[in-house]
Amino acid sequence: MKEELKSSQRGILHKVPRDRMTREMIYLYTVLFLLSLSPLMCEAQSGPDLVGKMQGIWSILGGPPQYWMGTNVCNLTDYVGVTCDSTKSYPVTLSLTNLNGIVLKGIIPDSIGSLTNLTQLVIGTNPISGTLPNAICNLTQLTFLNVGTMKLTGSIPSCLGSLTQLTNIYLDHNQLTGSIPSIFGNMINLVNVNMGSNNLSGSIPPSFGNATALNTLLLNGNFLSGSIPDVFYNLTSLISLDLSYNQLTGSIPTSIASLTKATNLYLGSNQLNGSIPDVFYNFNSLQFLDLSSNRLSGPIPVSIGNLTRIYSIRLQYNQLSGAIPDVLYNLSFITFFDVTVNQLNGSIPPSVFGLTTINNLWLGSNRLSGVIPDTFSKLTSLTNLDLNSNQFSGPIPSSLGSLTQIQSINMATNRLTGTIPDVLYNLISLQNLHLGSNQLTGTISPSIGRLSNLNQLRLYTNQLSGTIPASISNLTRLNTLYLGNNPLSGNIPDVFYNLSLLQNLDFSAAQLSGPIPVSFGSLFRLSYARLQVNQLNGTIPDIFYNLTLVSFFDLSSNQFSGSIPPSIRSLTQVANLYLGGNKLTGTIPDFFANLTVLNNLDLSNNQLTGSIPPSIGSCTQMQILNLQSNLLSGSIPQSLYGLASLMSLTLTRNQLSGGISPSINNLTLLTYLDFSRNQLSGPIPSSVGDLRALTSLNFGRNQLLNGTIPVSICNLIHLNVLNLEVNVLTGSFPSCIGNITQLVQLWMGQNQLSGSLPSSIGSLTALTVVNFQYNQLTGTIPTSFVNLTKIVTLSLLGNQLNGSIPAPFFSLPSLATVDLSSNLLSGAVTGRNPNLPSMQTLNLNNNYFTSLGYFNVSSACNLQNNLFLCYPTLNVSTLCLTNYQPCTVKPNLDPSQVLAAAASSLSNAIVYISGAFSNLTINYTGYRNNITLTSLSTMNGFSLTSVNSASPVIYINQVQSFSLISMSLMSITAPSIISVAGGLSDLFVNNTQFSNNVASSASAIDISNTSPYAVRVISSRFSNNTGSAGVISLKGTLFSMDSSSNTYANNTGSNNGGVIYASGGSLTFTLDTFSNNVATNNGGSVVRIQTSSIRGGRADQGGCLYVSGITMLSFTNVSGCSSIGHGGSIYSDVGVTNIQGGSMSLNSAQGNGGVIYSNGNTVKITSAIIMNNIANSGGVLYINGGNAILSSSTFTNNNASTQGGTIYNSAGSAIITNSQFNSSSSDILFSSGSLIQSGNSFTLSGTSGTTETLNGASILYNERFVQASSQPVIRTTQGGAIVRDSWLKNLGNIQTTSQEGTSTMIAANLTVG
Repeated sequence: MKEELKSSQRGILHKVPRDRMTREMIYLYTVLFLLSLSPLMCEAQSGPDLVGKMQGIWSILGGPPQYWMGTNVCNLTDYVGVTCDSTKSYPVTLSLTNLNGIVLKGIIPDSIGSLTNLTQLVIGTNPISGTLPNAICNLTQLTFLNVGTMKLTGSIPSCLGSLTQLTNIYLDHNQLTGSIPSIFGNMINLVNVNMGSNNLSGSIPPSFGNATALNTLLLNGNFLSGSIPDVFYNLTSLISLDLSYNQLTGSIPTSIASLTKATNLYLGSNQLNGSIPDVFYNFNSLQFLDLSSNRLSGPIPVSIGNLTRIYSIRLQYNQLSGAIPDVLYNLSFITFFDVTVNQLNGSIPPSVFGLTTINNLWLGSNRLSGVIPDTFSKLTSLTNLDLNSNQFSGPIPSSLGSLTQIQSINMATNRLTGTIPDVLYNLISLQNLHLGSNQLTGTISPSIGRLSNLNQLRLYTNQLSGTIPASISNLTRLNTLYLGNNPLSGNIPDVFYNLSLLQNLDFSAAQLSGPIPVSFGSLFRLSYARLQVNQLNGTIPDIFYNLTLVSFFDLSSNQFSGSIPPSIRSLTQVANLYLGGNKLTGTIPDFFANLTVLNNLDLSNNQLTGSIPPSIGSCTQMQILNLQSNLLSGSIPQSLYGLASLMSLTLTRNQLSGGISPSINNLTLLTYLDFSRNQLSGPIPSSVGDLRALTSLNFGRNQLLNGTIPVSICNLIHLNVLNLEVNVLTGSFPSCIGNITQLVQLWMGQNQLSGSLPSSIGSLTALTVVNFQYNQLTGTIPTSFVNLTKIVTLSLLGNQLNGSIPAPFFSLPSLATVDLSSNLLSGAVTGRNPNLPSMQTLNLNNNYFTSLGYFNVSSACNLQNNLFLCYPTLNVSTLCLTNYQPCTVKPNLDPSQVLAAAASSLSNAIVYISGAFSNLTINYTGYRNNITLTSLSTMNGFSLTSVNSASPVIYINQVQSFSLISMSLMSITAPSIISVAGGLSDLFVNNTQFSNNVASSASAIDISNTSPYAVRVISSRFSNNTGSAGVISLKGTLFSMDSSSNTYANNTGSNNGGVIYASGGSLTFTLDTFSNNVATNNGGSVVRIQTSSIRGGRADQGGCLYVSGITMLSFTNVSGCSSIGHGGSIYSDVGVTNIQGGSMSLNSAQGNGGVIYSNGNTVKITSAIIMNNIANSGGVLYINGGNAILSSSTFTNNNASTQGGTIYNSAGSAIITNSQFNSSSSDILFSSGSLIQSGNSFTLSGTSGTTETLNGASILYNERFVQASSQPVIRTTQGGAIVRDSWLKNLGNIQTTSQEGTSTMIAANLTVG
């Protein structure tokens, strides 16, 4: 406790020596005696001027008129409080304090300065007002001035410095202002100075350091600022220093170390900083140390252990750190130790438990830790123990049970575990037990009923279980009972009849069940009641008639049913009433006229019906009204708009109808307004713009609010949330929205808003949510959106927005959910910085985006129905819904972008072509991965029509696998349609049409590939195409070509190959149709034609086929082929031509070989029907070197204009077996090479010609000849021939054989018919 000088000490009268007083009293009695004997004698009189001055002073001071009336100012009975000099001539002391009940209420007059002989002026503790007059400075003899504890105003006269005789000055407890005059430094005789409890400002004059005689300096309770002057070196006599309750800053000066005689040092409640100087080693007299409520930091100095006379140490409310030093053993007188609200750590030092005189030990609100030592038994004088808000762990020490004088234990907000020790229940002096916010377990013992003096019991927020013991009914002095937030069970005991002093009750979140006990209604002093978040049930009992002092009543979040009881109307002092979150039914009672001080009313989340009662408008102090989530109907009562104190109004989730009144502008203090999810209709009144304190406005999901959004809404500059979604609002969104700079959430979805998004939205940098989904917005997304650095959610789906997304938008750091689906947005989507957190949801479906950068999506992704060039690169691609083929070329897009994306994304990419094209060029150069080109059947295939290109339409280089599927390429003029330069291993064509194309190379596919490759063509049609190589040119290293079920018709090869030009490899044709194709076919390939039809080809060489290598025709019909040169159907160059089955007819060559011209290769014909073919030589076959093998075939009506109507063997070799030859003109066979024949039948029905003319080595056996002409059947002109075992019949001449020139014929066993 602070030691202050009492007013009686300040007003000490001048003392007179005892012997002098005795003599004066004898003299006085003698004079009085003489006066009584002589009627002629009269009372002594003072001078009239002095009397007048004194009476004037008394009057101005406000003294009562019955005093200071006489003419003798030294008359103590009349002039009370006056002491004169020894001669009774003039006053030397005025002591007007505590004058037998006399109270002075005037002012200090200037005339008091005329009493120049005054040495003491004591008028303090009177309610005198006014200022301290400068005239007081005339009292140069003053040694003692006390004007404290009055009502003085104004400043301290600086002239007081002239009163150099002053030893004591008391100006405290006034209303003085201004600064302390520095002139006080001249008053070197000052001993006691008290200017405390004023309104003084400025700094402490350093001149106080000159007052070396100072014992007391009290400047507390002002507004002094600046640092404490470092002037205490000379003030070694200072005993009491009080600078507390100012605004002083800086550190504690080191010169404080000189105050070794001090008993009181008060520097608390300032703004001092720095550390506490470690200077207390020689402070042997210090009793009271107060440095509290500053900003001091660092450790507690060790030297406090030397304060052996200390009673009180107050260091609370600083920023001290480190451990409490273990140096307190010698503090044998200390009763008060307070270090609360610092940053001290470590454990409680052992020396604390040596403070046997301690009454109050305050260590709360630090960072102390460890187990609380079980050594409290030594602190037998302890009455108050505060360890709250630390980090203590372990059990509550049982030694606390030894503290028989303890009145308060506060260990709240630690980490204490275990049970509450039973020994605590023996502390019958205990008034406050605070163990809340720990981890205590076990039950609340019935023994708690022993603590009969308890005033406060706080056990909340632990893990206490079990029921509330009925023994709490013994705690009849309880004022506060907090047991909430524990896992208790059972009912609330019906014990409140005995707890008549209870004011504060908290049973919240305690898992209690059952009804509210009837005895609850007897708590007539109850002010604060919290029963929320339990499982209390039944009806709310009608027992509250006596609870007239309740100000806070919370029954929310229980299971109460039934109606609101009528006795609630008796809670006339209730300011906070919470009944929400129950199952209450019925209407809201119309008794609110009684609850006039109600501030907060919560009836939300019940099943209340009916309308909102108009009487609610009587609650004029209402600040928060929450009626949400009920079944309320009707309109909002007009009286509600008169609650001018409302700060929060929540009516959401009801069935309210009608409009919003323009009178809403009366609610000017509203910060939160929610009318959402009702059935309100009509326009939003423009007067809502007058609610300028609003931070949240929600009219959303009424579905019926219409009209435009009033521009006045932009006046709500403090809004954080604006929600008007799911209504029928029309018009454009106000561009002035940029005025609401604190907006965090903007919900405008599902209205009928039109126009564009205001760019001013981008200036709202606090936005986290923007939702305009399902409106009719047009225009682009403003580029200013990239400034929304805090945005988390953007939803613009279901509008008509176009253009691209501003490039850096997706790299906004907080972005988590974006839905831009179902718009007209297009262009490239720039990806998200991979160093940023992943997005949760990305919906870009149903737009026209062409490419997508990198995204990491963790929850949901929809990219359906776009124009993406290629499959997006996503870490979570499996989450992304797509119904499009990944790499897709579409009209009006650059195909090179598609291919680049395909090449960079997948090792086996599929590039899709979709749409109807008027012009398309695809260049595959440089893409070394496998690429397949196909089209989307759902998009009617890939169609190229009327294209005129200076470069190949589709150029492929270094692509391993290439497919053409379901395509249409028509009326294209280009160097080539599809050009393959190199790197190909497989080409696949399926269901594709090439028609009416003109190319300078092949009119469909031109391949020049050095590595082996294979070609497959299935179910396609090639017609009316013109190129240097007809339809397909296969150059390079062809491995094989397989053609099946195709049609090749009316194609023209201006150079080589009306249909196919192949420079090698194996060609197989199955079920194909060739008709009216024109060109020369060069090359050496293996050609296999199976079950196909070839008709109407025409070429310079090889009317239908010009092959080099092996040619195989199986069951294929070849007809109408013609050549200007050789090979009406086939020109076979260096290889094997194999014809098996099928037919060859109506083929012609202006040169040689009406069907086949074999140039040095081998021809095999088996089981074929060959007829009506014609050539210059060799109507069917012209063998120019090489070999021919013919078997089991039929040759009919084939003709040559010169020789070899059917076969002309020129310097080759031929083997003919089991075949039939029928001809009506010319000869059938001419051979100048080697020939072997067997089992054949020859019929020459014309009247001229020879069946066979042999000019080389020939062997004929088992043959049959029928000839109608007169020429020999067999003629030899050169070489030799053997003819045997044959049948010959010459119908026109008896000669059957003829040996001419140098030839030799050996005939044997011939039968001539």
